[in-house]
Amino acid sequence: MNPTDDSTIPLNNRLLAALPRDEYERLLPRLELVRFPRNRVIYEAGDAMSYAYFVSSGIASLLAITENGQTIDISMIGNEGFVGIPIILHSRTPCRIMIHMPCEAMRIEAKPLLLEFHRGGQMQKLRLRYAGALYEQSVQSAVSHSLHSIKQRLCRYLMVVSDSLRSDSFELTQEDIALMLGHERNRLTLNAGELKSKGLIEYGRGRIRIIDREGLEAAACECYRIVKDSIAGMF
Repeated sequence: MNPTDDSTIPLNNRLLAALPRDEYERLLPRLELVRFPRNRVIYEAGDAMSYAYFVSSGIASLLAITENGQTIDISMIGNEGFVGIPIILHSRTPCRIMIHMPCEAMRIEAKPLLLEFHRGGQMQKLRLRYAGALYEQSVQSAVSHSLHSIKQRLCRYLMVVSDSLRSDSFELTQEDIALMLGHERNRLTLNAGELKSKGLIEYGRGRIRIIDREGLEAAACECYRIVKDSIAGMF
């Protein structure tokens, strides 16, 4: 790729798009476009990260896993962020990282990412801000799992997916939702049916469409708005 050619600059990832030109051009020769299908696990808990991934489209999910195999979402990463916080913290990944929605990302090896991070500048500031936003998302996820109803969490989850994909219509099965929210499918079916009866969503054949965004957001727990404002404050 030619770093002077504007057409090669992937602006879909907001962190990369926010970098000054000189910082981006130092990274550009090291960036490689990769694609992942749904449910691909890219890191397990305890892995050392050899690559970071700047998400351009789709969603990567951070999942906690219990001894009996039950999964619960900790946070989701869309085009506002990147997979790779443990690299800049010199630590190992604390959870499973799985592709939740088919994903394109710009991949970079850990060493050049760290080299640019330690130069300081906007690269360092943005990564640290994002680390803070991801931490806040994890805190709000813990609050949501502990204190909020399944319906509130389902509404929050659908809003986050919609925001990340920049679409009100997306492919999503009830098994996918159960994997993220850690609940049995029949309980989610009842709550999704209630949202449908109220005219907030439509669903069928593995596809969900949000009909009333304002109503769905109002029905979501406050965690959605807290995290959304935190991410908006990064840029």
